[in-house]
Amino acid sequence: MFFNKETKDIYWDTELNEVRQRNNRFQVRHILSRPHTEWTGLKGRVSMDLVEEFIPRVGKDSNILFCACGPTEFTRATIQ
Repeated sequence: MFFNKETKDIYWDTELNEVRQRNNRFQVRHILSRPHTEWTGLKGRVSMDLVEEFIPRVGKDSNILFCACGPTEFTRATIQ
């Protein structure tokens, strides 16, 4: 899940899609908080409801990697 304000803020889209095509375990979802009117993808800000829609609850023995990167407040909200 990649949260950005606008489409111009999406970096490495081509490279991420290449990884997705090579590895079916890797998924890419772009979510914009300020999308233009033509945007047909997901809209919003990081929230538990949105995250739970794509990321299953996992147990201690799961082998899933989650990373959060961004401004401090975004990172704090994501970790919560």
